[in-house]
Amino acid sequence: STTATMSAMSVETPWFVAQKVLLLLKLKLQNNQEISRDALLACECPGDNEDDEVLLPVDFRSLEEDFGLAEGEELVDEDGRMDLDFLIGKFGEKGVAEAFVKAQQ
Repeated sequence: STTATMSAMSVETPWFVAQKVLLLLKLKLQNNQEISRDALLACECPGDNEDDEVLLPVDFRSLEEDFGLAEGEELVDEDGRMDLDFLIGKFGEKGVAEAFVKAQQ
């Protein structure tokens, strides 16, 4: 089923985020600057990046542990996109940015 596929993907498959986006998030966090929803949107779907973009893997297992997701809560929606609305609503922009940076290290 689609749900089973997404669950397996969210735990076992790395997510890819543009290197420049992760660097921007890391710098904003280090400088205690506000993280905008727009900055996080660049992490929503690896397929949205340019072909020549350098992508870095982000370990979903780490994200799921950091977020402490409840039974049935998923990081990826049915369209294969990071569910940023859910994550931002639950943890705020800064919390989501911190988890992405930590999961990439």
